[in-house]
Amino acid sequence: MTERVHECLAEGLEALGYVCELKVGIDRASILNIIDSYTGIIINSRIVIDKQFIDKAKKLKFLGRTGSGMEIVDQKYAKEKGIHCISSPEGNCNAVSNTS
Repeated sequence: MTERVHECLAEGLEALGYVCELKVGIDRASILNIIDSYTGIIINSRIVIDKQFIDKAKKLKFLGRTGSGMEIVDQKYAKEKGIHCISSPEGNCNAVSNTS
């Protein structure tokens, strides 16, 4: 996870047998060095998932995008590689309404 998320997400993933690691502030170059050992990733808007990223992510089965906007993810190529893409477009609506 590249940012803090609600605890229910990590708890749910762990209940399914995944080990969750929080790497707040990690940059793309650092992720590219380690992504080959991960089966899933939860990203924020700073991390672009393109063909280069997907080709390095040999074990990746799913990716989640917190907030709205999947334009930073090459969903077509991810699907071709068997990676399930998930977004939470309503996930930031409370934060947006609090700033209005």
